[in-house]
Amino acid sequence: MSKTLTARVRSARTLSPGIRELVLTLPEPLTMLPGSFVQVATRPAGTLLRRPISVAGSDGTELRLIVRAVGKGTNWLVSREAGDELNLLLPCGAERELALEGRRLLLVGGGIGTPPLFHFAEYYQPKTVETRLIIGALGGEEVEGYRSAAPADVPLTLVSEDGTVGEQGLVTTPLKRLLAEDSPPTTVIACGPEPMLAAVRQICAEYNADCYVQLESLMACGTGLCQGCAVPMVAGGYKLVCKDGPLFRAEELVWPLPATPRPLRIEVARSAPAPKESLAISLGSLKLKTPILVASGTAGYGPELQAAGGLEGVGAIITKTVTLEPRAGNPAPRICETPAGMLNSIGLANVGLRRFIEEKLPAARALNLPVIVNIGGSTTEEYVTVAEEIGQQDGVAAVELNVSCPNVDHGGIHFGTDPALLGDLTRRVKAALKGQPLFVKLTPNVIDITIPAQAAVENGADGLSLINTLVGMAVDVASSRPIIANRVGGLSGPAIRPVAVRMVDQVRRLFPDVPIIGLGGIEDWHDAAELLIAGANVICLGTANLYNPGVAGEVADGLRRLLTWRGMAGISELSSSLNGM
Repeated sequence: MSKTLTARVRSARTLSPGIRELVLTLPEPLTMLPGSFVQVATRPAGTLLRRPISVAGSDGTELRLIVRAVGKGTNWLVSREAGDELNLLLPCGAERELALEGRRLLLVGGGIGTPPLFHFAEYYQPKTVETRLIIGALGGEEVEGYRSAAPADVPLTLVSEDGTVGEQGLVTTPLKRLLAEDSPPTTVIACGPEPMLAAVRQICAEYNADCYVQLESLMACGTGLCQGCAVPMVAGGYKLVCKDGPLFRAEELVWPLPATPRPLRIEVARSAPAPKESLAISLGSLKLKTPILVASGTAGYGPELQAAGGLEGVGAIITKTVTLEPRAGNPAPRICETPAGMLNSIGLANVGLRRFIEEKLPAARALNLPVIVNIGGSTTEEYVTVAEEIGQQDGVAAVELNVSCPNVDHGGIHFGTDPALLGDLTRRVKAALKGQPLFVKLTPNVIDITIPAQAAVENGADGLSLINTLVGMAVDVASSRPIIANRVGGLSGPAIRPVAVRMVDQVRRLFPDVPIIGLGGIEDWHDAAELLIAGANVICLGTANLYNPGVAGEVADGLRRLLTWRGMAGISELSSSLNGM
């Protein structure tokens, strides 16, 4: 039975770049058999789910974990030092004792799949005729790191793809050689990337060797509660990596194995940034130096973000919503922090059309960036009046139509939720402009995002922005009152990014050629890349500007490094590059 407990880091050391060994002291004796793993809480890193880490060694009072920094959780984990505490859920995995007496045991590790095999080696070496560990990785430095952590009395065969340590090539080469020897019956246990496991399985079948594979999987619970880590079985149905594994007989599994879903945040920091020109992109008729815009309501009218040092990397400014008359906004409290996001009900507070034209627009133009003016209204006539005035101004690159506004002439229904209202509004605003491109900003608070998207495009929209905020609510449990004075607010931040990615993908599949501005929950370059790949031509930074005003520059740098990492000449290659399943 699994339990949660707090372990203290006794020692920590770096094995190779990005890979660390942590030795943990347990508060109580606990037996961990080979093949078991622990679920480590990494909430301080801003993650929700625990991270499953295989046990590299255990003596009942201490655990040894070897971790590669991949995403937020593991990056936080590898930064732990002696004296730090970790919250663990353990033991996890099926307890399986293998009958290996009189047999030879070959342990085949690929990359970070190697450390779990150390526990197998220590545990089974006294029970076998021979135990040997084959360690392979892309680079020799990583292989050397694993060698330094391997059990001292277990024979090793080292393989590096770059040939700098041990044999050059793949772990399958020495495996074939060893299986071809005249030796006692052999059992092979392999852990590593799926292509390696598939190759090991095939080789073992050729040489009549028993083959086990230790699988990796993204897990929510680690105990079988969610049934998310399922793998198909030859006998039919599924088994769970966390509860029935992670060690399986290779012959029991259906091959090829399912792709391992993971919040993989690829490492691009070591890649040289592509030239700045690689970020240049067209958004319809607009030519932008970067695909990074700042969302309406999160950058003021432009100069406010400049004052906070946030214009580096920005390709265009989208202004705060402009309405016909000034608006003071909604009563306070207007904002509320939520897990992975925030609620806001600002109420489109703005200076009104006249002051915007006289004061704010000239200041925005002085930033030497394309200015996209976001407009709103309470009636169709208000929208049209604002559009006519904005259309006559110099230096307006485009107009963004905020349709998440209640229509007072139609009982307060939001323009963006009624396709007929939205289509009529789009048509009339487009006619009121003087040739400026019109982007309609879609609300996600609909059943099918493609319906309002189609209404906008068919009535003259030059492009689409999606998504706006989701409607949410938070309650003060001490007073039984809504925290937001307006009762509800718009939810933004990382929590809504998967919704944004899904909706951008839906709209892109319906309209392959319509320019799309993608936004919703972007915190960094990786998030931006997701939306670009899903179908956005450019992306918008919103809530992230509020707590990290320089985020645009960071996103620009990361995207340039990603282009180098992927061998792409320009950001347009990344846009809409999603591979279907």
